[in-house]
Amino acid sequence: MIDIEEFPGIQSICMKLAFRMCKLYPELMDELRRTLEAMEIDYYKPAVKCVRSRILNGKQK
Repeated sequence: MIDIEEFPGIQSICMKLAFRMCKLYPELMDELRRTLEAMEIDYYKPAVKCVRSRILNGKQK
């Protein structure tokens, strides 16, 4: 999910899957949020930036 050399589609789907799993286990949501906030976002593609911001803003379904 946070590997810069991975394809953006794979990174995005990993973030979405992690978010869905965290919805089932709310105690993990803080850890996911910390991980996403720690990402150095300047190095990622727009697709990854979009998914990250949607998750952090609570707009991801």
